[in-house]
Amino acid sequence: MSANGLRQALASLFAQAPGEETPADAIFEARMRGLTIAARAELSARIPELLTRVERGEATVADAHRIAGIAAQFGWASVALAADELEHSLRSARPARDAASRLALALQAMR
Repeated sequence: MSANGLRQALASLFAQAPGEETPADAIFEARMRGLTIAARAELSARIPELLTRVERGEATVADAHRIAGIAAQFGWASVALAADELEHSLRSARPARDAASRLALALQAMR
């Protein structure tokens, strides 16, 4: 969805009477469901890749940050917190295995 499309959907959402559903609401809800499904699929693919890179010592701060951001945007707090912890471990050059384990557990709970 483009930024303009999202703006239009939000504008139509707030322009209606409380409890009134419009075709724009249905479109907005369908698009949000699609974005949520796509975000879940992206995290389900990216997190295992990141965990493999952690084991190899190849993980980057940017990868963990991206995962934390996606998870936070969609309200998956446990994944966001675990990815944020991993990001901080990588940033400070601390061992990242414990944080990676918590991220793996958070991903399992999200599924």
